[in-house]
Amino acid sequence: MATFMRLHPPTFGSAKDDPLSADDWLRTIIKKLNAVRATDEEKVILATHQLVGATGEWWENYQDVANELEAITWQEFMEKFYEYHIPEGIMEIKAEEFRSLRQGPMMVNQYIRKIMKLAWYAPEDVNSDKKKQKCFRRGLNASL
Repeated sequence: MATFMRLHPPTFGSAKDDPLSADDWLRTIIKKLNAVRATDEEKVILATHQLVGATGEWWENYQDVANELEAITWQEFMEKFYEYHIPEGIMEIKAEEFRSLRQGPMMVNQYIRKIMKLAWYAPEDVNSDKKKQKCFRRGLNASL
């Protein structure tokens, strides 16, 4: 716990204003958990320690309903977290935004940052180097 906390993991309380903030939080937590080489069991403990407010209450309620607390896997936590905090379909909307992204008036470095952020939502489109290059070139301005 001490090693994890030295990485200053963010807390998460609610996604009411921006459902993708839940996704951003989970991605950040995953990076920090990987940095401390947490086991799946430790990941559940450490990540849920960072849940506060309404989300902390959601987790406590989920635990109360679960038959065996120790049996809650990291995969199950992530799935339930996404189900509760990110409305169904929003991930597909973001994936479609990725697929339709064009450079337009953006500078190339801005386009790169945008495509890298949105690629998270369409992993099947970028699961090989060839596919990544194709997606990148597809959105570049024709003059480039």
